[in-house]
Amino acid sequence: GKSFSCGSNSTITGIITMSSVSARLRIGNDSNVVAAVNLSGVDGYIYAEQKANFGGIVTISGTGCSFIMENGCDLDGIILSGSYCTIDGGGWDTFVDGSTANMAINMATGDYNTVKNIRVQTTAGASGSGTVVIDTPAGSNYHTFMNIWFSGADNNGLSIAAIHATIIGCYFSGTFDNAPVSITGTGGNGKGMVFVGNHMNATTPAAAGINITVPEAVVVGNWFGSSLGGDG
Repeated sequence: GKSFSCGSNSTITGIITMSSVSARLRIGNDSNVVAAVNLSGVDGYIYAEQKANFGGIVTISGTGCSFIMENGCDLDGIILSGSYCTIDGGGWDTFVDGSTANMAINMATGDYNTVKNIRVQTTAGASGSGTVVIDTPAGSNYHTFMNIWFSGADNNGLSIAAIHATIIGCYFSGTFDNAPVSITGTGGNGKGMVFVGNHMNATTPAAAGINITVPEAVVVGNWFGSSLGGDG
């Protein structure tokens, strides 16, 4: 596949389109990607070095793609509609802030994806814009979320209507205008959720740590702060 790279402290002003099979893109540290990035080719790969800044939405629609970042990157939003993909932020200093305009990560369609090692939020109290941080609608299934810091939301933090999602080792803190975690669905959607080893330390809303309205959910080994009725 085609390979593209830019060195440290670079500025890329045009839209980046990666549609060929196994296309590869490497962004140097402290670089600024001004416009959108669209990865649609099968087995595509984006690697972002430390403190890379993405000013446009990163859209991943190809199958088997990887978006790997070193710790300290900044993004305005990610749309993930491909399957068998991985997003790895490299640590909690990589921050996806959808603000009032975007979901941090929109799992629009696609199955069997993994998101890990990243901080995400939307702006709590933002005049009711109602922007979820990470959304997995019905029909987008079998995802895994690991070691993610949800640091606030203008709606739910993690909203799941898909089936068989696994959430492990994540941290929820700050203000959420709705439930930090919402697992809902009808007609079988939302079932098979596994929620293990997470820290629920959101300050608001009280007593709304996890909202589950579906059967067949496993919730075990989680810690709840004092605002949610726990011993924190």
